Amino acid sequence: MRYFILLIVCLYTVQMSVNIFDHTPQRNPDFEVDNPNIVVKNLVQSTLSAQRKPVFCCGNSPSKYSIIHNSTTFDSWFTSTPGINIPIQYNLTLQQNLTTPDIYYYRNDAFFPINKMGWDVEGADPGHVQYRDGAGNVQNFHFCMVLSARFTYKGGEVFNFVGDDDVWVFIEGNLALDLGGPHDAASGSIILDNLPYLTKGRDAHFDFFYCERHTVESHIQISTSLELKCGYTDYCGVCEGDGSSCCSNAMCDDLNACTTDRCPPPSTPLAPGLTKFDPKVMCIHTPKNCSGSDPCQTYTCNTQSGQCNSDPVNCIKGCFDGVCNSNLGGCTYTNLCPESTCKKFVQCKVSNNTCEYQTLNCDDKNPCTSDSCMEGVGCQNIMKICDDNDPCTTDSCSTSDGSCVFTKIPNCQSCTSTTSCVPKDKCTKSECDPNNPGKCIESPLCNDNNLCTDDLCNANGTCDFVKRCTATDPLCFTTSCNKTGTCDQVPIVNCDDENKCTIDSCSQGKCSHEMMVCDDHNPCTVDTCSASVGCVFTPVVCPNKTVCEIGVCFVNNGTCGFKQRECPTKNFCITGVCDLRAGDCIEYNKTCVPQGRSACNKGVCNFETQKCEDHEYDPLPFDCQPAAVKAGVAIGAAAIAGIVIGGAAALALAAFGGKAGYDAWKSSQAAKMAVSAENPLYVPNPNQGTNPLFQSPST
Repeated sequence: MRYFILLIVCLYTVQMSVNIFDHTPQRNPDFEVDNPNIVVKNLVQSTLSAQRKPVFCCGNSPSKYSIIHNSTTFDSWFTSTPGINIPIQYNLTLQQNLTTPDIYYYRNDAFFPINKMGWDVEGADPGHVQYRDGAGNVQNFHFCMVLSARFTYKGGEVFNFVGDDDVWVFIEGNLALDLGGPHDAASGSIILDNLPYLTKGRDAHFDFFYCERHTVESHIQISTSLELKCGYTDYCGVCEGDGSSCCSNAMCDDLNACTTDRCPPPSTPLAPGLTKFDPKVMCIHTPKNCSGSDPCQTYTCNTQSGQCNSDPVNCIKGCFDGVCNSNLGGCTYTNLCPESTCKKFVQCKVSNNTCEYQTLNCDDKNPCTSDSCMEGVGCQNIMKICDDNDPCTTDSCSTSDGSCVFTKIPNCQSCTSTTSCVPKDKCTKSECDPNNPGKCIESPLCNDNNLCTDDLCNANGTCDFVKRCTATDPLCFTTSCNKTGTCDQVPIVNCDDENKCTIDSCSQGKCSHEMMVCDDHNPCTVDTCSASVGCVFTPVVCPNKTVCEIGVCFVNNGTCGFKQRECPTKNFCITGVCDLRAGDCIEYNKTCVPQGRSACNKGVCNFETQKCEDHEYDPLPFDCQPAAVKAGVAIGAAAIAGIVIGGAAALALAAFGGKAGYDAWKSSQAAKMAVSAENPLYVPNPNQGTNPLFQSPST
């Protein structure tokens, strides 16, 4: 009896989203050009441009054999150029090699991926010319394709190509494969171990440039063991694209001459709610900088012409006389409504530029006082003098009506003839003390109840109330006395010019305004003064060389330089780098390089332990198992890691028994293989948890 085992093996694919630029010979003479039909090397420079694009060898001169006219015609090959080419997104699918599973390949001997697209679309090109292949079929021959990605160099990788026409492969920006010119199918290979600029365990850029420029055939064959991955996908959906397949600066024009309109950085995610790029939502509009250095000019942009205009600053402020002084940082003002001790400023009537004051109210509601205000002193409340010259009365003032009240003292005896109470001056009251015969009682008649005056009696017998505080510069200041009797100096002349960049002072009645010195002793700041805020210390702006080379100022000498932009991540298993084409920091999963036998080990980054681990696996079913396990088993295909993993079912019949394997497979299919360890074609190390190469089927 014969037994058969049916092995269901997944043949995996890697799908790369690429940019194709559709051209026509009528719009670019480099296509369908006369040529010697041979490979022509050195048509491009040995390194890519900063934008990861190939650079034509010969400037504005034609190339060898004149198969490329000049740098202008060449620059549009791989760059979106309205009116010259049409960018089209295309998915290039590489398939796993059945017998060498670490190799992925793509082969097409009639490679016309954009037939009936681009310039082929009806109405896209009124003068469009059709071209046919050797069998007479109409094909879209004239196009260029860009595939950009990156990989982690592990050692031992290869890249092979066979096809026509121009093909250039750059690794880490360096030309590694040169098959230029329209030619019959030609081959070339890259052995990455021979590239001195690669380091194991480090990521490197991969850029593949392909052009189909001439009838009547189109061949392409790629095979590689490179584990390509996308560091980012641009908003057009292209792997490591530059965004040009769906956005151009012309699309972003907001018809405002005062804005600079551009596409967002390619790595910018789609705005919430969008399924494809929308220029009205995502384009960036940067206002034109019309600022100037003169604080006495206002700068604006004319939205029609885009020109910067300047107009004088008007220093207008109610009840102030304003002028603008560029050397003093802007507007300075003279107060037209100065305050004084006895009147307070209330408001300015802007209509006629007049000042309103409120007189200081010194009324103490006491009819027994004479109330007034003295400049520099304030309110004075001078008591009414009540004296009947009778020592046997108590003299007082009635607070109800201000009249004098003389109240008899009971049992009071008048002064004896031997006691004479003569006042020492006319401002002092002297009376006999009725309770102490022979004694006199003196009381001052001059008292304004203000601690800020010295109460004196002049020769005429009248009271003088002399200000206790005197000004050092009476033309500029008066001295005010506060309620505690302490002297405060109050300016008579208001020298405040409302400018925080000046030090205001007064001398002999004249104001002066000295410019404030702003210096923080930091060479990496620009020290200026603003009339409204005072000293401003603005950090020196050192321009960035690129988005990934940040301008910095060195504090030791104030000169500008550059440093690499850092893109740290908090997760060991996430790589963060600044990418020039992406226009920003990007993040993607770390690829770990296995330490053991590379064919039977897979490096996996463990997000829980935050470490790289080696996981054993079979690149082919049972290939890494002992000989007894392998015997007689027909092999299928397993997967290597890629960018987009998908499975295509393949069948293989084994020549003899092994029902247990089939049962295990059938059981796992019923369970949808929820975890990778359930793969019956993979025998894990007991100390390992999962098969890192398995992707669960879609539910």
